[in-house]
Amino acid sequence: QALMGDFANHSPIRKEPKSLKMKWTIIIFLLFFGIEASVGQKVSAGSMLQNAIGLLDRNQEDDGLQLLNAYLIQQPNDEVALFLRAGILSNKANYLSALTDYNTVIALDEENKEAHYNRGFVKYQLGQYQSAILDFELCMQLPQVETNTAYFKIDPGTNTATGISTINSMNIDAWNYIGLCHHHLSAFESAIKAFDRGLQLDHGNTDILINRGRTFEKMDNHDMAKADYQMVLKANPEHELALLNLQRLSAAETELPDLDAFITKFPQQAMGYANRGLVHFQLEDFQAAEEDFSKSLELQPKNNEYAFGLALAKIRLDKLDEAEMLLIDLSSREPQNAAVFFNLGNIKYKHSMFQEAISYYTISIAIDDSNASFLHNRALAFYENNQIEEACHDISQAQAIEPEIGLSFKSRHCKVDAQ
Repeated sequence: QALMGDFANHSPIRKEPKSLKMKWTIIIFLLFFGIEASVGQKVSAGSMLQNAIGLLDRNQEDDGLQLLNAYLIQQPNDEVALFLRAGILSNKANYLSALTDYNTVIALDEENKEAHYNRGFVKYQLGQYQSAILDFELCMQLPQVETNTAYFKIDPGTNTATGISTINSMNIDAWNYIGLCHHHLSAFESAIKAFDRGLQLDHGNTDILINRGRTFEKMDNHDMAKADYQMVLKANPEHELALLNLQRLSAAETELPDLDAFITKFPQQAMGYANRGLVHFQLEDFQAAEEDFSKSLELQPKNNEYAFGLALAKIRLDKLDEAEMLLIDLSSREPQNAAVFFNLGNIKYKHSMFQEAISYYTISIAIDDSNASFLHNRALAFYENNQIEEACHDISQAQAIEPEIGLSFKSRHCKVDAQ
């Protein structure tokens, strides 16, 4: 298959269902509240809070947030209201504001186990891995308390609920996050130890097994990685991520030695470096992929596929300016290549230049209007640009192509009949 085709659907915005991506999003439901003030009743501060909780029980998140904001102007140190607002802000990916609220909650009650857990999650999302580890560790040291709070498990690939967790599994989840934090810090031995602790509490936890397998891959211990994926498949033979990881790992292990031998024998053949770069990219070794694509492009400077592969490797290494230069040059040589404009849009999105991102996504859609990812990412850019109606229209169009895409976004930000 052509190299361009292999790379065409990669996007740094639409989250791929990979195990090392965050596995849980916290949506707060306090099931023990639900009394609302009757229509026409004078709204006191207490009934305002009850109304807000009632709205959250009915998934009316935006209206609930407005009431909580109004209530907290009157009662700025109400721990319950702050905790609820932090959860909503976290769910909306407004992690900095959520962190501020969780900091206040913990200042009011240093032994709030759930607040420490949720603050760790927010810090994880912000890339504050060392600090997140401290919160998760402290969370596990605090005593267990009775609560009716429930947490929806969210698949990072589809943003859809996959099950429900409670505080009873919080320590298991905390160990998983600690392992992920260490992984992102390249402290792989510490990550394995954390995943092991989580598996001591739940030996068949598929999330932890997948994450431990990916960490073993980073340590080049492919046998242990495959053993973890096979353990997941033993419990669930249809587990998509375990199947993909095992297939990818097995294929790469057979390809790399052959490609190494080919390059040794034919060091001036650009194709060998490009194909090895693709394998490295699939293994998420983006530094090695960049080196191989650079070499292939050095040998064949006018090869568009090699230039595109190099640009995508640089995007994954966050070398956005270098990637943009390559893609702009490519766009002049291949004006009908939708993937080039799509990834230019992704770069602008990463720079928070949303109007420019919309323009590039629009070009990619004009070239190929059958790709759900193009529409999905333009919807995100429209939303960030405060063009909600256009965002919801794009999400609906994307779902007509790929029904599972953007479900969480549409439920939170669009009317049910948005078209």
